[in-house]
Amino acid sequence: MTTIVDVGAYTGAETFKFLLDSDAQVFSFEPEPQQFRELHQKAASFPRLTVLPFAVDIGDNQEPLFHKSDGQSTLDPPMFGTTGAKFSMTWTIRLDTFMYLYSVFEIDYLHVDAPFREEMILESLGNHVDRVKGGRIRRYGHRSVVPTWLLDHGFDIAVDSTTGHFTEPDIRFFRN
Repeated sequence: MTTIVDVGAYTGAETFKFLLDSDAQVFSFEPEPQQFRELHQKAASFPRLTVLPFAVDIGDNQEPLFHKSDGQSTLDPPMFGTTGAKFSMTWTIRLDTFMYLYSVFEIDYLHVDAPFREEMILESLGNHVDRVKGGRIRRYGHRSVVPTWLLDHGFDIAVDSTTGHFTEPDIRFFRN
């Protein structure tokens, strides 16, 4: 069976698109408590969907999760000088740990939509990076290291100029 991993699922727009467009087993990560609860409730009628309340990062531990006013959250602390930042503690998990715990031997498609955390998420694959066939990374800022990391780990990349946030296009990656 095809396996899709959606990191930073938020309200599940991409998650449910994956479910409706394929017969894949989908794993979605959403650490923001309110978004997780809503996504988990929606998931009840989809047996091929597992929603996990973790942030994906380079460590299996607890980290502060900073909450934005628009309902999104990030592990990145707010900019210097920002006052009134709200945060809670959340559990983080590495993708290689997740693969072990959930008996996922291969990821056919990895979707990453986690502002400014792309590199850490990729690094969390550890020695299992060769078990990923391809995917898409939504970029929020200039991260020249992400394309280089992908190329260095045996992926081909394509920049998708029709998608993306701000001025940075999404990166699609795949193995030949």
